[in-house]
Amino acid sequence: MDPFSGSTTALPPTDYAGLVAIGWLETGHKYSQGEVSEEFYRRLLELLKHPWMPCALLGMHGCDLCPFQEVEMEGEMFRDTRGSPSGNLNLFIPGRGCIYAAPELIKHYIPDHKYAPPEEFCQAVLDCPAMNSDDYFEAMKRNTPRNNRTWNAAFRHRI
Repeated sequence: MDPFSGSTTALPPTDYAGLVAIGWLETGHKYSQGEVSEEFYRRLLELLKHPWMPCALLGMHGCDLCPFQEVEMEGEMFRDTRGSPSGNLNLFIPGRGCIYAAPELIKHYIPDHKYAPPEEFCQAVLDCPAMNSDDYFEAMKRNTPRNNRTWNAAFRHRI
């Protein structure tokens, strides 16, 4: 999966090297389903309380897997997801030789849509140091390509 195709960012594709997208679910696309451990889910929620993000994001993303209504505006039909769970944060987790990026809505997808993330991600969440701690940033640095200027600058400034 290439989560960055269609991105409007000005960053070159090499700035995404080592980034692995997890939990970006959308209607019409298959995803793994199953159970996750309570320990994993509790830790995921803890990390999502104040996640470090290397940039600010604008706007919200609503869950389009939940039931929705169609509304007509100016003669066109649109999906109305205003009543759906939404989020605008991303969670960055150091893995083994990579960094996982997951949307805030992963906390909704797991219990409500039975999303089962890959085991490697689950283990990385369990092993993740406290968010925004020195250990967290050291683990992030260890798992980011050394020549990645964008990530290295973000770590230096701890946005």
